[in-house]
Amino acid sequence: MTGSIPESVIEKIRENSDIVEVISGYLSLKKAGRNYKAVCPFHNEKTPSFVVNPDKQIFHCFGCGEGGNVFGFVMKIERINFVDSVKLLAQRSGLNIEFSEKTSRESEEKNEIFRINEEAAELYYNCLLKDSSIEARKYLNERQLDENTIKKFKIGYAPGGAFLVKELTKKNFSQMLIKKSILGISRESGFQDFFRKRIIFPIFDIQSRAIGFGARIFNEDTQPKYLNTPETPVFSKGRNLYGFNITKEAVRKLNEAIIVEGYMDFLALYKNKIENVVASLGTALTENQILLLKRYAEKIILCYDADAAGQEATLRGLALLMEKDIDPRIVVLPSGDPDSFIKKNGRQVFIEKIKNAMPLLDYYFHVYFSRYDSSTIEGKIKISSEFFPLFSKIKDGIKRSECLKRLAEKLKVDEKTIYSEFERITKKQSVPISKKDVRDIKLQSIPANAESVIIRLALQNRSFAERIFKELEEKDFKNDEYRKIFKIIFDIFNKYDIINIQRLLDNFEDETCISLITSLIADNSLNEENSERLYTDCVRSLKNANILDKRNNISQELKKAEKEGQTEKIKVLLKEYQKLEEALRRKN
Repeated sequence: MTGSIPESVIEKIRENSDIVEVISGYLSLKKAGRNYKAVCPFHNEKTPSFVVNPDKQIFHCFGCGEGGNVFGFVMKIERINFVDSVKLLAQRSGLNIEFSEKTSRESEEKNEIFRINEEAAELYYNCLLKDSSIEARKYLNERQLDENTIKKFKIGYAPGGAFLVKELTKKNFSQMLIKKSILGISRESGFQDFFRKRIIFPIFDIQSRAIGFGARIFNEDTQPKYLNTPETPVFSKGRNLYGFNITKEAVRKLNEAIIVEGYMDFLALYKNKIENVVASLGTALTENQILLLKRYAEKIILCYDADAAGQEATLRGLALLMEKDIDPRIVVLPSGDPDSFIKKNGRQVFIEKIKNAMPLLDYYFHVYFSRYDSSTIEGKIKISSEFFPLFSKIKDGIKRSECLKRLAEKLKVDEKTIYSEFERITKKQSVPISKKDVRDIKLQSIPANAESVIIRLALQNRSFAERIFKELEEKDFKNDEYRKIFKIIFDIFNKYDIINIQRLLDNFEDETCISLITSLIADNSLNEENSERLYTDCVRSLKNANILDKRNNISQELKKAEKEGQTEKIKVLLKEYQKLEEALRRKN
């Protein structure tokens, strides 16, 4: 896994990256004996099962099975590769690391795009300050954006033509890179800027790296109104949230995120000192955006535009939130968008709206009962058909039952009829197996047997490790994952004369193996007083299993030899069979 990064560099960064300190920057950790616990950021849960072990410098979730060391955590939480996790931790630790080897081509390409985006953002911002951009500044002034907000979010202006292309070329950026980052585009008139005559909103990722741009017209005759950077190696609209690099600490502090639809809505709230806000880049919420938010806040409030498009975007986002077992609240505006509402009514009225935001179910009733006539049979059927698919996503049976009960009351329909119809419709729908279910199935196929105990003893006690390596071999392990782990532990022990957990984890990209290792280390259920007897029993069990396998194979060969009348072969096989029987008797 370490690839082209020297081991000495990785060790230096690891030494300066305490796993408790790093993870506490993302999660609220609570002391639990020698360990720390938190609600897992990688799956939905209410009771904390995510454990951080400061002694071994590992984390493990007993709920979903995720685990690893500090690099593994950063890779998963930031959704980056190993090389980028090393760089991020080096930067976080204040270490000026020079990598002696070239990093991957993909990583280099991304870094180049980050760099050219940073330059473009600066050029756009400086362009806004010029006399020639007076119309753009006038528009921003009319939208009540002050200089401090414009500067903080690096809002700029794209004059059009080949302004940006020429400026970037002067700074020695290649045409190929300008094309790859989609800042320039080939047209009949030549190589031109992608964004022209628009207000520019740079989009930054959670690490404050410029990943792309949003652009808005200020002349209403031009279409489309909004234009975003298309997909690039560093930008995906559905994976990021506008402004979150600046507001993430406010979101974490308040444990609450207000989600609006567009840039101007976000900026209107932020400049009015409502800082726990993010924008979903003009789209309905996506799964990746929800997962990103869940790392920072438990409470989510949706505040999209009051028009039909905003209502549909809200409904789509709510369905996804429900799937993720999140119970959001929804702000219903009488008209317009958050930007125009706060301008007209002021900050305090908007805050009251936030405080009185509707619970999820109330919002659904608000929408569908205003959309259909619940006094007619046809209306009741249409409303039910909207609600049933949503209720089927609720995992908690009691909660789902309460929702169905409320629906029956609102529709004035017998409760049993609603339950019966819900069962009939949802039984027809096939439920796909989730990634977590696949993982659970895979983990459940690995029994907590002698192999797991042997590996755990080797990981937790050096004296047992020395004996295990003398008495057992790779072939004694029937489970593929335990066999791989045994081999790597053995190799590390021979090389370093110590069981180095961090080096062990660095040797695996297979998440199942990493999960097994961290679960075995985090599990403190072994009783030291019985360890010796447990060790003896487990080694005997593995040896017995090996002998039994050999005996069964010989038994099959004997049957075949008897069928074919191979007298001499039968004699040889019988001798081997008897030896194995004796070996089994001696061991037991």
